[in-house]
Amino acid sequence: MSWIDWIIVVVPLAFILSVAIYSKRYVRGVVDFLAAGRVAGRYVMTVGEVAAGMSVLTLVALVEEKYQVGFALTFWEYLLIPVVTIMGLTGFCIYRFRETKSLSIGQFFEMRYSHRFRIIAASLRSISEMLTNAIGPAIAVNFFIYFLGLPHKLNFLGLELPTYALLVASTLILAIIIMWPGGRVALLVTDAFQGLISFPVFVVIAIYVLMSFSWHGEVAPIMLDRAPGENFLNPYDVENLRDFNLFALFVIIFGRVLNRASWIGNDASQCGRTPHEQKMGAVLGTWRESFAIFMGLLVAILIITFMNHQNFAEEAHEIRQELSAKVLEETVPDAQMRMSVNEKVAALPVQRHEVGVDKPLSRKENLDTPYMTTVHTALGDSGEANYAFQQYKSLYNQMMMPIALRNMLPPGMLGLVCLLMVMLMLSTDDSRIFNSSSTICQDVIMPLMKKPLTPKQHLLMLRIGSVCVAIFFFFCSLLFQQIDFIKMFITIMTAIWLGGAG
Repeated sequence: MSWIDWIIVVVPLAFILSVAIYSKRYVRGVVDFLAAGRVAGRYVMTVGEVAAGMSVLTLVALVEEKYQVGFALTFWEYLLIPVVTIMGLTGFCIYRFRETKSLSIGQFFEMRYSHRFRIIAASLRSISEMLTNAIGPAIAVNFFIYFLGLPHKLNFLGLELPTYALLVASTLILAIIIMWPGGRVALLVTDAFQGLISFPVFVVIAIYVLMSFSWHGEVAPIMLDRAPGENFLNPYDVENLRDFNLFALFVIIFGRVLNRASWIGNDASQCGRTPHEQKMGAVLGTWRESFAIFMGLLVAILIITFMNHQNFAEEAHEIRQELSAKVLEETVPDAQMRMSVNEKVAALPVQRHEVGVDKPLSRKENLDTPYMTTVHTALGDSGEANYAFQQYKSLYNQMMMPIALRNMLPPGMLGLVCLLMVMLMLSTDDSRIFNSSSTICQDVIMPLMKKPLTPKQHLLMLRIGSVCVAIFFFFCSLLFQQIDFIKMFITIMTAIWLGGAG
């Protein structure tokens, strides 16, 4: 990136950090630290919740999904909008929870059921939440390594240090800096500012995509040229889609109703000055969130069109070559084997697809298939080789977006996209860490204590708990091996809690 891009990133980041430190003066007690004193208005919660909900993880997962199945399912996904809106307008679950005056979901469980149930349920929820969110820093850091073209190893005073571990540690330290002074006050205010910064960037990205590609000349033809039952645009021609299909969609809709408020207590879900303000924040958030998702869909359109249309075949070939080499550097430790595989991949010709002449693209036969086949054949069929290939395949699908964006976007746009990703990363990592630590402290540790804590001791425990969760996230990120779609992993991990929470 150029110096202009770096200025675009650094100045807003410094402002956000200064706001987080300044917010400490508004924390006068435990309720302020945990729930922002329950004085937040609907608009602050709306912008803050959208920023906290949209992350690098969700954006990468969204593009990864749409690159596999296109946008035909998006037509059916809009069934979620009336479901979520109706539940929001009725205040379903929110009014009843606020009526109990509980500061956490565990406190509500103790009122409703028993002391032991509070501890067991909160422990289960925390385990599920931490295992799910621990991959957030891992995915975000990988994105920046590929987007910025950073090496996987850094030489410092003759020592080879892993770039990945250094960046994960730096990310988590930034998250702690934001949450340590003001707790939920700092998170809500900084998330609101990050949302206000991010939305104009969404608009710029949307305008760039809409002006860079022709819908009738490039986007629609390549989307429609798919095998029967795997159409990327026609919602009535999707019966052969795998992984992300209609069955998965109806499971999500059912889960939205059954598991309504299962994560209540997280983010700004209990910070509203009144239950009505809380409800209206959620309703407005549904509308604003749709625009953030629309931006993600446009990025996915950008990637699909650029990587598959014959007008961009040469550029797409260079991106695939660079992406493959970068992923192999991470997944194949044997230098000799890696060099052999890279040579075979480099010998592949430019992949061109002429709409209406060549066979329609499909899940099994597409422009990425030659790369997958070549790498799989070169690595061999042993168990270790298959594991390396599965890692290669997952990272190839996930990191196509950052590599493509870095090669496609002009100076200035690169800085805006990098700023957006930094804002999305910070707004979610700090919130996820704080959510898990507050649940553990409030609903697992405190119920086991015989003597009540003073407010000062309580605040210190909450801050130390956040540091402990951040350390857990760090080691999980180091040990984490991605061998499946991100959404599949998240579904499995959250089911530990959501399987019975409803």
